[in-house]
Amino acid sequence: MAKKTKFRIDTGNNDTKYHDPLTSTKYYFPSLVAELPEHKTREIMARGNMPDGFVIVNGIGYAVGDVAKNHSFMRLRGSARYTPSWYKPVLAYALDRVYGGNNTKSLTIELGAMFPPQDFSMYPELEASALGDYEVISNNGTRHYTVSDVMGLDEGLGAFCTAWLTEQGTPRKNVKFGQQTVLVVDVGGYTTDIVPIDAGCRIDTTAMGSVLAGVQDIKNDLEGFIRTEYLDVLKNARVASGAFPVANIEQALHTGYYTFGKHQLDVRSFVDQQATRLANEVYSLINSYGGAMSYSLILMGGGGGAFLQPYLNSMFGDSIEFQLALKADDMRYSNVLGLDRFFNMLGLVG
Repeated sequence: MAKKTKFRIDTGNNDTKYHDPLTSTKYYFPSLVAELPEHKTREIMARGNMPDGFVIVNGIGYAVGDVAKNHSFMRLRGSARYTPSWYKPVLAYALDRVYGGNNTKSLTIELGAMFPPQDFSMYPELEASALGDYEVISNNGTRHYTVSDVMGLDEGLGAFCTAWLTEQGTPRKNVKFGQQTVLVVDVGGYTTDIVPIDAGCRIDTTAMGSVLAGVQDIKNDLEGFIRTEYLDVLKNARVASGAFPVANIEQALHTGYYTFGKHQLDVRSFVDQQATRLANEVYSLINSYGGAMSYSLILMGGGGGAFLQPYLNSMFGDSIEFQLALKADDMRYSNVLGLDRFFNMLGLVG
């Protein structure tokens, strides 16, 4: 009989984040998938030791994450991701990264999955794409997974649960969400989600919203700015071509300097300009939900939440209280960690 375990995943437009509650493993990779031609799959298998980033799921070969950039990849957004040809290889790759290295050859998975508010009507497609049997072949060998159950939660609510609940699913003693009105602002790669929460943690799911605005556009534009503004420096360093390391771009967002080798390029003005533009969009969204003064607290979630908070803080002033759902370095996991805490809470209440 296959061992049963829980697994939590947030297949964002930009990055896929996942969490294994039993081992406290959390990680992320780009939400990219490339289905491989049959001859390419046979070629990879013939090597004997399959490279990382390649998986064969139910007989079909895929490149997933960073490796997919070298192939004809799919970066699908929104509900377009809820198909077996995209969702299954992403989930299989995440499962294999956690469980592929152990001795368990077969697992039954109780899956918790995030989705943005605007995709609520498409949840049946997400569920159907995830359920079923998986034969996964990778550099870890062959494993069998069965996704037996799928439970979903709206993005934004995950960030709220991270800040409100302990890992066991009980309310934190040092938070006062029960007496506060909270506006969750979840800043992702391509979208920003809004969740208004009344005192007593009452949530009107019909009032949740989203706009197409996130930090990934800033990252993309920043790379283009560096290539144009510092072309001579890049040429002299022989790094004018090729993709910039993602970690370096993310660091530049927070420090204002793009660093490579001995070079430190000043991008503060550009980052400030782009961040202000995004903050203005989110500012307008908050005002469309009654304005910041209608809430006791604005709770920032998502991978871009910590980056954008200072800009929103300066716009609204000190009279508005802002809080991060997690420490700044872990904000990209604010939804997927809250997902597990939410289901632990449901388990406590029966």
